[in-house]
Amino acid sequence: MFISILLKLEALTEGELYNQISSKIKEYFNLENVQISNFLRKKIDFNITIQQNKKYFVRIIFFDLNEFEEFGYEIFRKVLLKEIIELDNISFKILSILTSEKQSKWCKKIDLENIIPKFEYNYQIFTPAFFKLGDTFLKEIDKHILIKKLLKDFNKKTPYKINLNINNFLNSIEIEQNTKQLKFNGGTGIKGNFKLILKENYEEFSKKFTILNNFALLNGIGINTEKGYGAIIEKLES
Repeated sequence: MFISILLKLEALTEGELYNQISSKIKEYFNLENVQISNFLRKKIDFNITIQQNKKYFVRIIFFDLNEFEEFGYEIFRKVLLKEIIELDNISFKILSILTSEKQSKWCKKIDLENIIPKFEYNYQIFTPAFFKLGDTFLKEIDKHILIKKLLKDFNKKTPYKINLNINNFLNSIEIEQNTKQLKFNGGTGIKGNFKLILKENYEEFSKKFTILNNFALLNGIGINTEKGYGAIIEKLES
């Protein structure tokens, strides 16, 4: 099972916080097999100006259920004891822990054992996504690079493995996109919407296609997802 939660924090002091807060939070809570998205914002900067008394959210994604259970005990203890978190000499108080999709679109639980196959996913890119071929930033999403990067991340970050014929799998997927380029921090990012579709007559890939898309909702797409880039939201059909 994969689990995504949010920590709601209140800044008790002000100052500049560097964009590498994920490593600081991992160290503070003694976390290993997790991915942490920096304060959820559509605009991502290298430095974040923290304002006193303002509320901030941090997303923590667990790919290991055992680590989530250990963290749950520790974080609830800190909330009850009203402990203060220190990041770059800035003090934060934990106000609450959000764990349900009813509380936030960023909270999610994925049970891989009982996953229901789905053949189409429609996404909005929430923060700029970056794709590179060699040293060149791509101007639109390349299906092959997108899927290969997701498979690599899945097999590296989770205790599970997806083994398949990559060429056949890529041939089974279509991509539709309505995206635009965004110059950002010396590179070309991509924003907009895209859709991944599993073609007819490729039902044998349906479960792996579904698992990989659910993983993408937590992991993000492209490079530097651990810094908050490439966060995506599923657009549900009305």
